[in-house]
Amino acid sequence: MLKVVGDYRGVATTVPVVTSQAVNLGRLLLNNHATVPLSRQVSAKAQEAERLQKAYSRAGKLLGLQNKQLKNLSITTRSAKSPGTGVASLTRRLFLKSSLYRDYVARLPEYMEMDRVTDATSVGRKLAGTKVNKLIDGLFGNNELAKKLGGKTHSGELVRASGEANLLKVWKGTGDPAKAADAAKILKTEPAALSRVGNVARTAGALRTLGVAGGVVSTLYSGANVASQGNPVDAFRRNGAGYVADVAELGFNASLTAAMVCPNPLTVGATVAFGAVYVGAKVVEHWDDVKKGAEKVGAAIGDGAKKVLSSLNPFD
Repeated sequence: MLKVVGDYRGVATTVPVVTSQAVNLGRLLLNNHATVPLSRQVSAKAQEAERLQKAYSRAGKLLGLQNKQLKNLSITTRSAKSPGTGVASLTRRLFLKSSLYRDYVARLPEYMEMDRVTDATSVGRKLAGTKVNKLIDGLFGNNELAKKLGGKTHSGELVRASGEANLLKVWKGTGDPAKAADAAKILKTEPAALSRVGNVARTAGALRTLGVAGGVVSTLYSGANVASQGNPVDAFRRNGAGYVADVAELGFNASLTAAMVCPNPLTVGATVAFGAVYVGAKVVEHWDDVKKGAEKVGAAIGDGAKKVLSSLNPFD
């Protein structure tokens, strides 16, 4: 019974991560590898057409107005973010409690919506006091440190927020005396008072740091669980889908930890893949329980429908 409850909790925890990261990864790849190149082609063709439009009179003016809009078309290249550690994401969840936001703003394309949320968050932080901003930096990471120490993201863009920063690059940046001095200026202290580990932790923020630490512990625990089962072939023969789920759980915990440290399409994609295998294997392992539960739900729905139809039937 305890194992079933534990498996249920594991699946319930994994499914939201898999679905949200799968959507985010798909949106990121579509934006960077389809939308951005297409927008650049449109802009280039518009600029070329602008050079030709002077040969026309009225038609040229109309064409010029259209090309002026198209040639300035620019879609930002995006970068992956560490799962679940952004202040903008938390702000959006708070905004979603408003029906006005859900009915209008939330209907915008995802990146357009999140850009507006980020703008609102930035304005709010400017209005907040120093203590509030220090608290936010402590929890979610220091964006200024990330920009200074994080360099470029996997997509070749400069780091814009702490969640985009590769912590291994941040660690490398802390070894540069010039960057360390800049970090000290941001934190308004002396370089000698800062440690490399401390700068990485400040860049990441408490939530991300705790997430990485928890991920390491979960990975070690999952690894010990798989290792304790001995030979993989024999373990699979004994447990079948249960063993596959244990191995996938190890991969999921390891890849999720890696995504928190180094957010990029590879680590996020691995998280999604291992998480999907884990959930699928758990369903197979407990298929009899799932089937019985589905039958009970179906019977309950059927009985409820019969009662409703009976109450509406004047001849019953």
